[in-house]
Amino acid sequence: MFIDGRADVYAWTGVFADYGRWATLRDDPNRLLNNYQIDWCLLSRSAPLARVMRYLPGWSERYSDSQSVIFARDSVR
Repeated sequence: MFIDGRADVYAWTGVFADYGRWATLRDDPNRLLNNYQIDWCLLSRSAPLARVMRYLPGWSERYSDSQSVIFARDSVR
């Protein structure tokens, strides 16, 4: 788990700020994904990043429904 609803835990370490820049596409998504060694992403289908992830090299959509989408690094089975 990279981040969940406990914002207070993440804020003082800078992780929450990194996530905010990532989720709103103010930073290169690859920087955060690589820096935190993230292999899977569960995103709301309406999230801006959900539209971008399918175009990132090395990532593919593994599941989607009307509410969510899951992306994984191609190296993860």
